[in-house]
Amino acid sequence: MKKHIELLAILHITLGSLTLIGGILLISILLGTGYLASTLSGEPSVAFIVRCIAIGLSIFAFIIGAPILIAGIGLLKLKSWARVLSLILAFIDIINFPFGTLVSIYTFWVLLKTESTSLFGMSITGIDIRD
Repeated sequence: MKKHIELLAILHITLGSLTLIGGILLISILLGTGYLASTLSGEPSVAFIVRCIAIGLSIFAFIIGAPILIAGIGLLKLKSWARVLSLILAFIDIINFPFGTLVSIYTFWVLLKTESTSLFGMSITGIDIRD
């Protein structure tokens, strides 16, 4: 089961990193496009609208990507909070078809097994039994 948790952590780190990189690329492309559109059309309002959209979408990508990345790092270290965070994020990310859905199903399958709860030092009730 430890191999499945390591694979799941790598998947979370990869998905979170790609989301963050996508946010950076998105803001770069849209800011450049907004500048180009405002220069060609002579309308400064075009650049303002595109900037607002770029910033909003990038913030959304960072809000989604950062917790996924943090959960993946926590899973590698077998932290009990990472298990809970991963399950919450899997529930939210199940609508992100197709990759988010696949990772969510795999997350549920791996982290809800009794063997994985013992690796995280938790009982079935969620109370930390390592302390």
